[in-house]
Amino acid sequence: MNTIKLTQRQIKAQETKNNIFNCAIELFNSEGYNNVTVNDITKKAGTVKGSFYTHFKSKDQIIIEEFKKFDIYYEEIFNKIKKLILMIYSMNF
Repeated sequence: MNTIKLTQRQIKAQETKNNIFNCAIELFNSEGYNNVTVNDITKKAGTVKGSFYTHFKSKDQIIIEEFKKFDIYYEEIFNKIKKLILMIYSMNF
């Protein structure tokens, strides 16, 4: 298996993106999506608007990424259930 080594710059960029994302989700949960601005997010994240827009096109993209995480999570659960059903089905016949 090939492992990709990230540079320090790439690691820092990913950390910044994760921080912005987590701060945005926290603000959306506490203040409501429509009440949160990009300025609010960057202030909480301790970064600037340029960093926000480097990683996200808009607030909407943060919500889309959150839904993608849910999709992955539920797909994994579905696949586990599917395997269990197939296993149970094969045992009964």
